[in-house]
Amino acid sequence: MKRTIKKIPLKIDTTIDIYRFGGDENGILIVAGVHGNEVTGIYAARKLIELIEENGCETPVTIVPVANPIAFSCRTRSDPRDGLDLNRAFPYEDKEGPSHYIANCIWSLTKDATTLIDLHSSDHLSAIPYVVCLYDDEPSKKLAVSLDVETIVGGRENKGLLFAEAARSGIPSILIELAGEYGIYNEEQGEWLARILFDFLMNKESTATHNFYGNIMDVHSPKKGILRLPIEPGQKVKKDDVIAVIEEEEVFSEHSGIVLRTAEQSMIKEGERICSIALD
Repeated sequence: MKRTIKKIPLKIDTTIDIYRFGGDENGILIVAGVHGNEVTGIYAARKLIELIEENGCETPVTIVPVANPIAFSCRTRSDPRDGLDLNRAFPYEDKEGPSHYIANCIWSLTKDATTLIDLHSSDHLSAIPYVVCLYDDEPSKKLAVSLDVETIVGGRENKGLLFAEAARSGIPSILIELAGEYGIYNEEQGEWLARILFDFLMNKESTATHNFYGNIMDVHSPKKGILRLPIEPGQKVKKDDVIAVIEEEEVFSEHSGIVLRTAEQSMIKEGERICSIALD
């Protein structure tokens, strides 16, 4: 097994570490830490590196465990030096500033890759893992079903998203969401995903039963108060089901689908997210 570790210097006294395995030729790119406070994806990438170092891997793969290092150090979503959302900055545009320099680095790796897998974590600890892909892009859909992740949802083609821009450039691309919250990570899901990604790199066929859903709809609290949740992530709900109770007032679902993530049972403010539902 050939392994190289490279530190890519930027113009802003920052370096991005990349790990290459399986040779120098272009191959699969796995990126984590685009948002610095989404630590479960970073943890999964680091555990994957450990698995490869322990067991070997002939598949050419490049892993970027922390794409946004200053944001990670500060436990913030964005680099505090400019406050820009890195996952809205792709493909790279010729602009100055920390996030644009990082975008240039990551995009230069992306455009040479055969496949992109972008690891993120939800801003809720109560969440199930799921894959996001563009359903109208058949290579990306084929990539999604090659992994042992059961829940697949349709992605929005928002400008600037790394996985969406890569797919539009002809690179099979998906985004994977895990549980996590503002710098808190889910160890179990991180290790689970690392093993799934390792099996994928070892060309093991997926044995999962894949379930496809539409776009994600967020449900927000109509008032402040003590939140009680009669639902949990992974549960199927139907339109008009009770999905929350706030100060004895019931909140009904406007959609049918699967619950991807929920807030904690706590004090909730008006407008805060109660849960996210992927539509049937």
